[in-house]
Amino acid sequence: MEKNVPLLYKQTLLVAFVSYIVLCICSPQNSFGKQKEEIQTIREGLKNVPENSTQKVNFLIEYGRYCLEKTGELKVDLDSAFAFQQQALALGKQLSYISGVADAMILEGKIYSEMGLQNKAIVQLKRAFLYAQKHKLYAQQGDFFINFTQFHNNELSGIATKIGYYIKAIQLYHKANAQEDEATSRKMLGDYYSIQGKSNEAIEQLNLSLKIYQQIHFKDLQGVYNIMSGVYMQMGNYELSIKYGLMAARVAESLGDESLQLSSIYNKLGLNFYYLQQYKKSLEYWQKAAAIAEKYNDADYQRTILSNIVTSYLKLKQYKAALSQLAFIEKKYPPNDFYTKGRIPYLYIMIYLNLKQYEKAKPYYQKVLILNRSEPKENIHQMYINHAVIRYLLETKQPLKAYSFLIDQEKLSQGIRNNKMLYENYLFWFKADSATGNLPEAIKHYKLYKSYSDSVLNADKTKQISNLQIQFDTEQKDKNILLLTQKSELQNATIRNDRIIKIISISGTFVLIILLLLGYNRYQLKKKTNIQLEQQQLAINQQNELLKRLLTEKEWLIREIHHRVKNNLQIVISLLNTQSAHLHNQDALEAIQNSQHRMHAISLIHQKLYQTENLATIDMEWYIRELVSYIRESFDIDKRLSFDLMTDSIVLDVSQAVPVGLILNEAISNAVKYAFPKGKGEVKIILKRESKTSCKLSISDNGLGLPTGFDVEESDSLGMSLMKGLSEQLEGTFEVKNQKGLTLTVIFPIKSELEHSGINI
Repeated sequence: MEKNVPLLYKQTLLVAFVSYIVLCICSPQNSFGKQKEEIQTIREGLKNVPENSTQKVNFLIEYGRYCLEKTGELKVDLDSAFAFQQQALALGKQLSYISGVADAMILEGKIYSEMGLQNKAIVQLKRAFLYAQKHKLYAQQGDFFINFTQFHNNELSGIATKIGYYIKAIQLYHKANAQEDEATSRKMLGDYYSIQGKSNEAIEQLNLSLKIYQQIHFKDLQGVYNIMSGVYMQMGNYELSIKYGLMAARVAESLGDESLQLSSIYNKLGLNFYYLQQYKKSLEYWQKAAAIAEKYNDADYQRTILSNIVTSYLKLKQYKAALSQLAFIEKKYPPNDFYTKGRIPYLYIMIYLNLKQYEKAKPYYQKVLILNRSEPKENIHQMYINHAVIRYLLETKQPLKAYSFLIDQEKLSQGIRNNKMLYENYLFWFKADSATGNLPEAIKHYKLYKSYSDSVLNADKTKQISNLQIQFDTEQKDKNILLLTQKSELQNATIRNDRIIKIISISGTFVLIILLLLGYNRYQLKKKTNIQLEQQQLAINQQNELLKRLLTEKEWLIREIHHRVKNNLQIVISLLNTQSAHLHNQDALEAIQNSQHRMHAISLIHQKLYQTENLATIDMEWYIRELVSYIRESFDIDKRLSFDLMTDSIVLDVSQAVPVGLILNEAISNAVKYAFPKGKGEVKIILKRESKTSCKLSISDNGLGLPTGFDVEESDSLGMSLMKGLSEQLEGTFEVKNQKGLTLTVIFPIKSELEHSGINI
């Protein structure tokens, strides 16, 4: 097993992650609280500015951008964004507000892009650019180039094109004195340079970005620090990488940033610990990064973090866990680009080589060879492919085949000017020369290995010694200053007369007595304060115990209420059953039977509530199956009808579960009684999530359907009226389709008891 982490692998881990962060930093990462504050400011602005003014145009554009960029991808947000943009465009033209018109035109192009209408977006953005160019609007021309980057991928040619766009945008923003836009563009340009492996150019742009941000007192600097940390890691300067990584974490945490950016920061800290061979620590940071990333459910991001976790398992010799994690990645997040298609086989090769299972490593070695032939040599991801191939060939006794990869690896290593990568490659080269009996070349490459490895180690030691020397010199200087001060005081004391010395002595004694008295007083106060704190803590503990007992009693009472409600409903059902024995009118009997079914639907809910630990919510999947079972028994269906249940595991509170249960009871009962007069049939019940906040309930049958001319809106049917009313109670939509049977559909939002009561959650 390797003793050191291969730097070429480190580089590619970082580069892949940085390429993803390019997208993350460009996208809005605001928390809900920040979004709420932003929209409140925009609404206040719209309310207070004059109707026909340029200020209103600006606020309408801001409102449109907010709707476009807010968290979530709802059609209603896109529609709102388009409506505000159109209002801004019309008012801007009416007022001849040139820059407002240009901003509105650019926003329209962005909206088309978000809608998936890429061709229309390109045409609109070009139209906006020509308008801005005609009126010499430099900032809006810069906006055009920034927005046009989205139409190019993150492969080599796409990145080169994006870099060209960002350079043009920076020139235009600088000309327009749009400092924040210029700083953001330089940050992104630095990020793309780092993806290309141009570390020096990346650092230059990032430093310029940071300088501008600081000049305008911009607070959200964690993005710049995070990218700088990544670039220094790519250069092998772990001291500066850790410095900027910690700065990024400190800024993000102080601003309450819980976005993917924080996950990125944790990821880089994990990488630094990985490079320092502290694999348990790196695993902890990557697991923290994965926990944040999981909330966003982004496949590319999850694949990167989880692959990093595999590398920790590999170094910790937890091969079973590593293989299990790789299988999970391949199943849930299959590779979709050159980097990920190469990284997964690379990891398999490393694991099987460590296990000395060369036959299992062979198919993955062949995969990376195919990738090696299909990708351009200047691609930075080529480095870890070379590493995997070289190591496999050396360990399987094929050193002659390794030479072409060693030469290529040397060029790539020299290209990014990283001595550590070079000495690792020269060590491989020495092993290949030794295996082929080429002793002069072996000696040459071993000397190169020692030279570069010593230079790296000596550079690190020199840096540490320099830091210690600076610290020591500073401390020594402080001591010298203190000694000189004391000497000066002694010299001054010798020229004073005896009287002054006596006064100083008396004053010192007096001050000492005062200090002793103050110290004793503080001691008494502290003692008294400690006694008070102990009493307060005792009172708090007693109050906590009381609250625990009250909570237990409350839960018992709620459970007892549900139990009694269920029993009372059963009593009413029994009373109705007894009453029906004395009735001979068929309509009355049917009305009583319908009422019994409805009460049983409600009774099931309360039965479930007091039988389970959760006293407020119902698992609707269980409930629907129980209700269908009850209806089967009540109508004695046997095998005449079949029920097809397709339900998600959805939990509703009582306020929504009761109307849903009554709708289900009414719809299923009607289908059983009226839909199949000639015999067999099927009833299909579907309950599934439409989105994170809404549900869809559908009950359909393949029976006769509604009579011709039946109007749902004009119908005086109790069942239909009841279902419509219950749908309104759920704040949902009720729809009836009479085609090849009858389908009833209710779409409603999922709400909690607190929301029903008007309390903000």
